[in-house]
Amino acid sequence: MTLFALLAVFGEVGAAVGPLVGAAMLGWGFPAVAASGAVLFVLVGVVLAALLPRERGTVRLPRTSAGGRREAFAVLRDRRFAALAVLASVNLLAYNQLYFGLPAELERVGAGPGSLAMLFACVSILTISLQLPVARLARRCGEQLTLRVGYLLLSAAFAVLAVAAPMPPAGGAAALGPALMATVLLTLGHLTLGPLVLSLVPRFGPDVRMGSYYGLLATCGGLAVLIGNTALGGLFDRALVAGPSASAPWVVLALLPVASAVLVPRLIPDSSTSTHQGK
Repeated sequence: MTLFALLAVFGEVGAAVGPLVGAAMLGWGFPAVAASGAVLFVLVGVVLAALLPRERGTVRLPRTSAGGRREAFAVLRDRRFAALAVLASVNLLAYNQLYFGLPAELERVGAGPGSLAMLFACVSILTISLQLPVARLARRCGEQLTLRVGYLLLSAAFAVLAVAAPMPPAGGAAALGPALMATVLLTLGHLTLGPLVLSLVPRFGPDVRMGSYYGLLATCGGLAVLIGNTALGGLFDRALVAGPSASAPWVVLALLPVASAVLVPRLIPDSSTSTHQGK
């Protein structure tokens, strides 16, 4: 879990520092910025090629009766993991509301673009400072409790917005209170769940299929964001109009993590065994 927590920290550092460096370089012209980005990716590729371990031998994958390889799709027969991937994708859909749903709340209270930038800065600070401590605390608390707490934090974030949405915005800086509280809760839930869910994947299948397992997890997350935001788009129009219906998108988003909090912990194999389903 520590490895995935470190990946999240360094990813957030890049997300926070990259735009600042790019903006500072714009004075040199866009070609210089683009060329610098290209050189950076080449350097990353060279470093990874030098540091990643070399494969020792080649794993021969079993073939189907038609002669094609089946390993890439064997993960789909692992029903427990497929269910986990679908339910775990709620985390990504919820976190994506920082970019999709949160602007609707800021528009409701009349906050400008600077407020959104401030909230994103808050996300970066929380991620960089708390991801590793949260991962260590998760190891002490145990997987079952950590999963439930993580999803309930996501649900609480949307519950805050559901309560605030029908009410007239408060005056001054207090108008940002619900959005700020939701941002903090969403970030903490994401920090709690992200590294843990990724660290649990190897329990489900043999090493030769790990790429497929992680691939399915990522695919479900992407589909959840695409389908979920498409379905929620019309509801967010209601969030801009005062009245009980303004809570509709936030209520839906609050209920989804509750379902994951109940069901995901039941799908995790015991740490002393490996299911290796779909062999």
